[in-house]
Amino acid sequence: MIRQIRRLSRTITVDDQPLRVIAVYMSRTGHGGTWTIDHADETGYEGVACVDDVARAARLFLDAGRRFRLPQAAAEAVGYLRFLLYMQQPDGRFVNFILNWRGQKNLTGPTSLPSGPNWNARALRTLALAAITTEDAVYREAFDRAFEPVTRDSYYADIRALHVLAALEVYEQTKESHLRRSILTWCDQIAGLCDDHGRLLNWRHEVNPHLWGYVQAGVLARASATFGRHDWLHLAQETVLGYLAPRVRAGFPSRTVIPYEVSSVIANLEAMAEVTGDRRYRELLFLARAWFRGRNAAAAPVYDVVHGSVADGIDDDHLSPNSGAESNIEGALALVDELPWRLYYSD
Repeated sequence: MIRQIRRLSRTITVDDQPLRVIAVYMSRTGHGGTWTIDHADETGYEGVACVDDVARAARLFLDAGRRFRLPQAAAEAVGYLRFLLYMQQPDGRFVNFILNWRGQKNLTGPTSLPSGPNWNARALRTLALAAITTEDAVYREAFDRAFEPVTRDSYYADIRALHVLAALEVYEQTKESHLRRSILTWCDQIAGLCDDHGRLLNWRHEVNPHLWGYVQAGVLARASATFGRHDWLHLAQETVLGYLAPRVRAGFPSRTVIPYEVSSVIANLEAMAEVTGDRRYRELLFLARAWFRGRNAAAAPVYDVVHGSVADGIDDDHLSPNSGAESNIEGALALVDELPWRLYYSD
């Protein structure tokens, strides 16, 4: 995972400033063949690297630095953070893609516009972590500029959940009243989007919530611990035990499963285990993480320990031969406590 993230990463120079970016896709030619970096073209040509991935990578290394007291990991995040600052627009929002390795911004593509909710939410969350784990005020300033736009518009619950996580990160350290107000309002909105079975939804009248980015249960659990809202925790429990647990126990049986889906489920289970101390969530967490090691429809490891890479998913019981940025970053976030972090920074 970390090795593949580093294979995908490169340093570019823009205005004499070194920025660390991550190529979106990487494919392999033949069994055991060489890796080839690809650009993104799902909606026409999008670009070579994006905020969506770089923000998650920066958060990964910042979190590892904090958890394991590894300043080298936090230092590795700095180049990625510089890229986020470069991509932030004067109004606080973010362009997503660069078109080439010279750093030319994609200002018009539908997956790159500054109005895009996904990359803005992920950048905001990473800036929140950078603001509280570093001594550089530039990240708090960037967070404040990014935070103001997301308070004005409405979003699907999965995106709003990322805003809550970002605000919680800063609020738990600073206790700022405006962050408290936003968190309470947004969590009530998330909690209000549930069906007759108490299952949290991404939008009203949704039938089967997608698993990628579906972290509302974990978010409500974490917020409930901060604000003493047992009603939020109850909804989180109903969602995890009634909707997510059967999928975990069945080894994520859908026709197509990607690492981002599994990592999102793991994020919910981690929060529930931490907040409640209930052994059931620890057991589910163990089973969910086992998907990466072969407890899946392909009966094959998604995480290739030998090559240090995560496959892009499973489709019709077959493992993808590709291994791009999102899959490796989400895989690392899902297994962060189990990775040999000190080996990555050994002399």
